[in-house]
Amino acid sequence: MISVFIDQMIYTHFQDVYPEFRACFRFPKLYAHTFGGMVSPSWLVYSHHGYDKKIDWTNAQPVATQLFNDCLSFLSDKIDCQQFLSLAAREIDKEFEPKAARKIREILSSVDIG
Repeated sequence: MISVFIDQMIYTHFQDVYPEFRACFRFPKLYAHTFGGMVSPSWLVYSHHGYDKKIDWTNAQPVATQLFNDCLSFLSDKIDCQQFLSLAAREIDKEFEPKAARKIREILSSVDIG
């Protein structure tokens, strides 16, 4: 979920560095089966189908933090990482249900951009 979110963030907001990012980080894409575009990673923790009950946030947190740290370390000389974090916080609030948004913002707050 977090890798899909990061990939979509870079693709959407930092298109000029996306090819280099994609060459290094081969994160999966989350395609819609109805309209052919990309689906929000929020679908993976969507409460309507009970997916929110299937994520173990305690175990997801260190992995997600590492993903953010590694990606931002790679991108630190290519983008404004503080801008990325600000945009990510807004996208999280827009895309995810409140409980998941709160958990992901907690993860985001532990990211070290050096």
